[in-house]
Amino acid sequence: MRLAFLGFNKERETELELIQGYNDDLPIEGKVHHFAITVDDIEEEVKRIRNPAVNLIDEDITTLPNGSRYFFFHGPDGEWIEFFERGK
Repeated sequence: MRLAFLGFNKERETELELIQGYNDDLPIEGKVHHFAITVDDIEEEVKRIRNPAVNLIDEDITTLPNGSRYFFFHGPDGEWIEFFERGK
């Protein structure tokens, strides 16, 4: 798997992450796996969306070795949405 990050190298700026090799079996028109939103407090955001109207993908927050944390859920059209908090 290969990753590339595109951005403006500024604090709290838009960043685009491109992933190659995640799932090469997807049709060409369905290559977008998810989009992510950076949040300041992932625990508060998870509490806010944890309700019967939201289709959760992850039951728990995942913590990466660098301390960053993320959580996935489905949007209104079934798309995958990620809340992401950078390691502190």
